[in-house]
Amino acid sequence: MGDSAFEELRLGDLLVVQPQSGIRQQQDGRDEATPYVTTSAVSQGPHALTAAPRDITRGDVKGRVVERNDLLLVSRGVERHESVPCATVKFDEPAAFSESLIRLRVDQARVLPDYLRLYL
Repeated sequence: MGDSAFEELRLGDLLVVQPQSGIRQQQDGRDEATPYVTTSAVSQGPHALTAAPRDITRGDVKGRVVERNDLLLVSRGVERHESVPCATVKFDEPAAFSESLIRLRVDQARVLPDYLRLYL
């Protein structure tokens, strides 16, 4: 076989920051409400999250927020032979995300987020 025109990469080579898990949802408290992406929004919802979530959390989100074009993967409760539920963030409002999700922020100069989501 001839040389491939494609470069072999590890997933980590396509990210601009390390993968990060989310936080536990806190519904009580005096802190300002922050939109919150639940695990079920990713595992049972569409492949693209086009509107900021209606769920909220209160308290310190510890910088664990999503941005447009981030990928959210379900990290718990996935059967071994099933594909991993994954969604692309398509809204602009900062939102915290569930501790059962992993955020991937990809280098868009190297890969399209939707393409990587389809691959995963």
